[in-house]
Amino acid sequence: MSDVDDDMTPDELVTILDEENRRAVGYLSDEVRQDQDENLDRYLGRPYGDEDDGSSNAVSMDVAEVVDWATQEGQQTLQAHAQAQSQDPKATEAQGKLQIEGMKAQMRQQLDAQSAQHKAQMAEIEATTRKQIAELQANMDYQIAQMRIVAETQAQKDRTQAEMDLAYWKADKEHALARETSRMNGGGSGNVRFGGQVG
Repeated sequence: MSDVDDDMTPDELVTILDEENRRAVGYLSDEVRQDQDENLDRYLGRPYGDEDDGSSNAVSMDVAEVVDWATQEGQQTLQAHAQAQSQDPKATEAQGKLQIEGMKAQMRQQLDAQSAQHKAQMAEIEATTRKQIAELQANMDYQIAQMRIVAETQAQKDRTQAEMDLAYWKADKEHALARETSRMNGGGSGNVRFGGQVG
């Protein structure tokens, strides 16, 4: 804060205080508002904005549950404290401390329980995702195996057909050679058929 002169008039003091107040409000607007907006998003369970496609977009409402519970408990504590103002101050202070410690313990327990539940849910999601990936991989392996079987079967058919074509070609050549040989040797009109000579 600016230095205050002993000879400063009330109007000058008011001016300085107004300036300091504007600076404080500007600081809150720039520095704190962002945190307030983010905290409000967590309280309302709004998405974080960095979710991946295909993944779960569920947002835990732990913050809202804890804040609402703590607000209710705090109101009850303040009401009880207000009602006890007419009682012994020391007893009232001790009771207030006990209630606050009890609230803290309950909040820790609730947060721990919610954290454990969240971890369990995440583990379940991870297990389900792993199972789906394994099933998809198994299905892909099966499809690849079927494709290989079909390809090998077709290849075997092609080889068999090629061997049969070659055998027929050889038989035709032998048949033609036998006829030519018979003709050159004057074998007459002997007939030659596939697989041997008849005449």
